[in-house]
Amino acid sequence: MDVITGISILVFLAIFTYCDVKNRRLQLWLIAVFAAIMIGLFVFGEKHDGFSLLIRLIPGLGLLTTAFVTKEAVGYGDGLVVLFCGLVLDIQVTISLVFVALILSAVASLVILVIKKGNRSTRLPFMPFLLAAWVMLLLNMDGLG
Repeated sequence: MDVITGISILVFLAIFTYCDVKNRRLQLWLIAVFAAIMIGLFVFGEKHDGFSLLIRLIPGLGLLTTAFVTKEAVGYGDGLVVLFCGLVLDIQVTISLVFVALILSAVASLVILVIKKGNRSTRLPFMPFLLAAWVMLLLNMDGLG
């Protein structure tokens, strides 16, 4: 992964976080802009075969499936963002991103339950956790991969 890709994802995750916290939803036009940039980075970046691309999209497709099955316990926007990240990130990085975000959201949920600021049905935006996970992964990568 190059610096442009890392910074592009960081900027968009920050914007998505703001929208998700403020409006509890992501704007479709903003996801489309993000998708266009990720597709551009994919097309002009390293060349991959079709199987490699399909594998890289699995985490995003998994979140989209989860959104459908759970009637949006996880939002479709979250799945789309991870799907388009998968275009330009290695599968290991994409899985790590989702895994760390899920762990962070689980910890936050536990804290909310323990301090009685919510209950099991309290909904949390997922983008802040994706952003935090991305920052953690960037800080842990040697020269951005």
